[in-house]
Amino acid sequence: MSETHIRGSIVADQNQKLEPENTPNKQASRLQAFMCKLAKVVINVELVIALLVMVAVLLPPVFGVKPYCVLTGSMEPALPVGSMAYIDTNIDAKDLKEGDIVTFRIEGESSDKVVTHRVVENDKEAHQLTTQGDANEAQDNGCVAYANVLGKTVECVPYLGHVVTFVMNNKIKIIIVLIVFNAAVLYLANSKKKDLAQS
Repeated sequence: MSETHIRGSIVADQNQKLEPENTPNKQASRLQAFMCKLAKVVINVELVIALLVMVAVLLPPVFGVKPYCVLTGSMEPALPVGSMAYIDTNIDAKDLKEGDIVTFRIEGESSDKVVTHRVVENDKEAHQLTTQGDANEAQDNGCVAYANVLGKTVECVPYLGHVVTFVMNNKIKIIIVLIVFNAAVLYLANSKKKDLAQS
């Protein structure tokens, strides 16, 4: 190999090393990669949230457990406001004992009006319960007939009630926002990819 050729190769290598790293192509490549990663992260987060909501709300009833959002503070601190209480509906009211937390319909109220309080006494002869909220100073007015008992609280998840309530009350708005956001992220990712291919 001639000395001239060797010198030419060295000069060419030096020129390549001196080429700036932040060229438009490299910047566009980095941005396009970032947008693709962002799109994947957003979609994965949405899928995880949707899965959690399904598991928290739709799956338990299959096993006879019904979720209820805690709306008032009558059972604090055991059941904080905004938590999700899970009620086992596969129970017999006569087996309930003092200290159990039960959910029941209020006598004379609409079927969707329910209360979750603690059992103070179980009168098996009269087939009724005496209940009281932990944060209340007095027992509930009137007794709860066995027929009005919906179930016994077996688990409580703090803050989940807030999340589920927000999603259920704003599901249409959330769907619209997610569609627009996903479309914008995917559009930007694809546009950067096309720009990189054309450059």
